[in-house]
Amino acid sequence: MKSGVAEALVAALCCAGVANMSAQPEEGRAASTVSVYQSLAADAIVQLCSQLQPPDSLRVLIAVEPSGTYWFIEEAISRALRERKIQPVPDGGDWRLECGVKDAHVQYSNVRREGLLGARVVDRTTALALWLRVSDRQPARFLLDQEWRSQRTDTINVSDVDHVEHPGVAATHAVVPSEGFFTSWLEPLILVGAIGVAVFLLFTTRS
Repeated sequence: MKSGVAEALVAALCCAGVANMSAQPEEGRAASTVSVYQSLAADAIVQLCSQLQPPDSLRVLIAVEPSGTYWFIEEAISRALRERKIQPVPDGGDWRLECGVKDAHVQYSNVRREGLLGARVVDRTTALALWLRVSDRQPARFLLDQEWRSQRTDTINVSDVDHVEHPGVAATHAVVPSEGFFTSWLEPLILVGAIGVAVFLLFTTRS
């Protein structure tokens, strides 16, 4: 009876270790940080349209500052406007939308493992702050002039960090903190020790 229990314990511990080491996320690779910024910018446009109720077929000139640095924000704004039947134009336009990027940064925190010998994961917080100003050309007047802030936190594999960051966009880069002592050393030691005890019990009960 004792031999059977010990054998079962060894098998369970070994299987758990192998399963955790080979486990892969089912949902696939994490979204890029650029795409998260774009999603946040699109949320800002949704809020803006809710406030101003622009008519269909409106033509809007978009100016994002600093110019050229946040091309992905301009892409997201243009896409969100088109989805609402508003046409971005390179010049002229009925309205002028000025978007100043006051802050765009990502932060990694709370590095940990998903179970014993599991994949290392980290919390990613992506924050975006915009200053939005909308003016009407005829007659010339400000329709909206306000700050907008939002952030989003998700959990990604540490191994995906290089994939989610964009090499040409500084705002997608941040330092990943190191693991604490418990997750980096103590958890594997506990598992190895438990397997050692189980193996010892197996041989002692057999003898």
